Amino acid sequence: MYTASVYGGLVSYLISKPVADLVGNRLCIFSYGSGLQASMYTLKITSSLADLSGLLAGISDVRVKLDSRLEFIPEKFESMMVLREETHHQAPYKPVGSTRDLKPGSYYLQEVDEMHRRQYERFMGATNGFHNY
Repeated sequence: MYTASVYGGLVSYLISKPVADLVGNRLCIFSYGSGLQASMYTLKITSSLADLSGLLAGISDVRVKLDSRLEFIPEKFESMMVLREETHHQAPYKPVGSTRDLKPGSYYLQEVDEMHRRQYERFMGATNGFHNY
């Protein structure tokens, strides 16, 4: 999340205060790329509580999603990354591992055929089963 971190920071700011405390604030958004480009602009949070409440409703579940993240000890995370490195571009390939920690709606790689075509499935929840895509 390189450039997107600017917007992650904006979301973090927007959920950090009550709606009434956000109104009238001016924000400076700055993003510096790895080359010679950068962008900077300002935002002013208007006094339209209806519009602001609608925006905040769209990001209201951010804390819940962050709190539901899985924690891995560094060694487990490292072994997961090594597996990805070793199997990247393999064909045919069928991933190993569990799908038990997937959230409903998550897509996951089911297999890669001999022509490098990828088959994905979508986990729809324990009672809904899986859907092919």
